[in-house]
Amino acid sequence: MELVDEARENGLKVLIFSYFRDVLATVEQALGERVVGRVTGDTPPGARLDLVDAFTKTDGHAVLLSQIDAGGTGLNVQA
Repeated sequence: MELVDEARENGLKVLIFSYFRDVLATVEQALGERVVGRVTGDTPPGARLDLVDAFTKTDGHAVLLSQIDAGGTGLNVQA
């Protein structure tokens, strides 16, 4: 939380990876509206693209959560 708060203060984006969906759900609950979305193995390719686009286009601070297996390969985030 401290790292995300520091990133928010500096207007930076944060990408958080975890192997575990329940950890991502807990982080999402703790961060609230700062989270743009969550990429998991159940996220269809089109929805992944929409989440990444929303994350990239957000001005200033934003958080994207991703399951490592789902976003660790083939996820192109340039922001």
